[in-house]
Amino acid sequence: MPPSNTRASSFFQDHIVTWSILILVLWPSPLAFGAKSEPSSQVENLFDFLQEEQSLQKFELGEIVNATNQPLGPSTSVFEITDQDLLDQHARSLSDALRFVPSLFLSVWGTTGQSNASIRGLTARQNVVFIDGRPVYDPWFGDLRLENLPIDNIATIKVIHGPVDPAYGPNTLGSVINIVTKRGTGTPTTRATTSYESHNTQDYWVEHGASRGDWNYYVTGSYRRTNGFSLAKDFSPTVVQPGEFREQSSFSKKNISTNIGYDVGPEDRIALLAGYYTAELDTPPNIHAEAFPRFGIPFNRFVDWSRWYVDLYGQTKVGDRLSLRGNGYIDRFHNSLDTFPDSTYQTMSGNSKFTNIVMGFNGQATLTVADQLKVKGGIFLKQDQHREQDNVGKEEHDTFTTGYFLDTEWAPLPMIVFSAGMNYDVLYINQDQTVSALSPRGSIVFQPQPSTRLHAAIGRKSRLPRLLNLYGSIGNTDLNEERNLVTEIGVQQSYSDDRVVTRVIGFRNDVKDKIEFVRLPGPGRRGQDKNIEEFTAMGVEASLSVAVTESTHMSLDYTYTHIDVDTPIDPNFDRSFHQLNGGIQYNAPWGLGAGLQLSYIDGDPDAFPTNFPDEESHVNFVLVNGKISYEVWKGWKPFLAIENLTDSNYVRNIGYPEPGRRLFMGLNVQF
Repeated sequence: MPPSNTRASSFFQDHIVTWSILILVLWPSPLAFGAKSEPSSQVENLFDFLQEEQSLQKFELGEIVNATNQPLGPSTSVFEITDQDLLDQHARSLSDALRFVPSLFLSVWGTTGQSNASIRGLTARQNVVFIDGRPVYDPWFGDLRLENLPIDNIATIKVIHGPVDPAYGPNTLGSVINIVTKRGTGTPTTRATTSYESHNTQDYWVEHGASRGDWNYYVTGSYRRTNGFSLAKDFSPTVVQPGEFREQSSFSKKNISTNIGYDVGPEDRIALLAGYYTAELDTPPNIHAEAFPRFGIPFNRFVDWSRWYVDLYGQTKVGDRLSLRGNGYIDRFHNSLDTFPDSTYQTMSGNSKFTNIVMGFNGQATLTVADQLKVKGGIFLKQDQHREQDNVGKEEHDTFTTGYFLDTEWAPLPMIVFSAGMNYDVLYINQDQTVSALSPRGSIVFQPQPSTRLHAAIGRKSRLPRLLNLYGSIGNTDLNEERNLVTEIGVQQSYSDDRVVTRVIGFRNDVKDKIEFVRLPGPGRRGQDKNIEEFTAMGVEASLSVAVTESTHMSLDYTYTHIDVDTPIDPNFDRSFHQLNGGIQYNAPWGLGAGLQLSYIDGDPDAFPTNFPDEESHVNFVLVNGKISYEVWKGWKPFLAIENLTDSNYVRNIGYPEPGRRLFMGLNVQF
């Protein structure tokens, strides 16, 4: 079971010895100053550090669409997060890593308190997460618990908007979160991070990678645990949440993963990836659960949440013009959820066990017809399996999906690139029923001069029904696919040798036949999923990025999104929200690192009509995070990180207050 939720006293009082040691380590001793006072030593240390930085590289076989192969870059907007960004922002999970992404709104909701990402008005179930080309999701619900995806081995995260490239395959109705992990190469390198916060919050993470001859290897592992977190000082207690310490907010998580690769030749590679994750998770209840009993919100606890995966990758080149690549995978996760009738968590009222397996294969071929013309094509095969057992009985459901894509890129002039392609996807429900979708897409990128870049893209994207839609409650196997007409247009302008970059992007999503749950007439609460909803999400994104010096970088971005919803339940429901993100990061060659991130959100990104308090249906908050570190010796960096600096009492979703001010101390080591 997770550690108990014991209320901690003052963080500084409880850990005064640890703080004293950290202060002594951080205090500028003569030894530390002597080691960094010689200019030649600074340059030498920096050179050595950069050499080591390059020994753990991005796993290129995990890139579905490699932007370096596109003459003028991607044809839609892309926001990228690097492994250094993850360290600078003290991210500990994928949900942490996405906190400051433009147009992305993190919400905590549902009876199990999972975190999800809405992007440009589209929900988590309409966006897709890939890890090294493998789609990662719950095949029953269709979404993903972001807090249960560790970041231990992540090299880059790309959030890809607009009508995405056909090479991403089926179900890409919205945006794509594409994660590429690391591989070892060059000098053997080990990195480790540890941090500590009140309520026994501990974080340990280590990674190691290298290469020997044509072989390369990488391995990482982590252990994270907490007794929970405190809420802001001005939080107003409820029956379910009577105190400042958040009820049922503890967890314990363990993760290990590895990547073993072999370079058969300069263009030919194979790799085997495998990983295992296990966790015990309390789920914080909705603080209004007993005040509004008609919502039937239960109290839950995951006594087991585990996942393992195995991936096999290959790449080869045939002649000078044809490249082939592919990967096969199996991804299995299991959870056991205990349910309780009230906040005492004394008498268990039920238990449900889910086992989900996703198996598949992706194959892709790229033919360079001429220097100006490339043709890509590929196939996706995927089987979803769901097994469920609870107090009522057992359920077993399976579907099989095939997808095909064809895409062309034509650059008639060095300054312009056209692309056009399509996906054709088929969901096999049973021997007699299928759902199919044809999704065309086109784009243009125009760069009239090196400092100016314009792009426009349009596509009809789709999402096939998930298992819950087909078989949940009163099943409906006659559903159609959800459809989205996606348009995006943008301009990028750089100044001062690319030290200043500005971007403005307009977007629109027109979604038809969105699947929604409908209560059926008659006694009971049974219902059925139907294609009944239409909505439009449109808005604008603007960003500014400034490299002030070689050591200092500033960024600012603003997003406005407006959503109009048309359903039989509420035919005239609309919502909108504003999001402003800002950040400054300073990484000096002599060892000091300092960063500050800010996010302001105002509006109703996930609003829906409820009887919950009106003041919580409208999201309005400012979140400020920061971190400071100092390299006291080569590769040794103690740090302090603070989250919710202003101790704001805020929610991202009704009934789920976020943590108050949190202060972490830790150490990053590299050797």
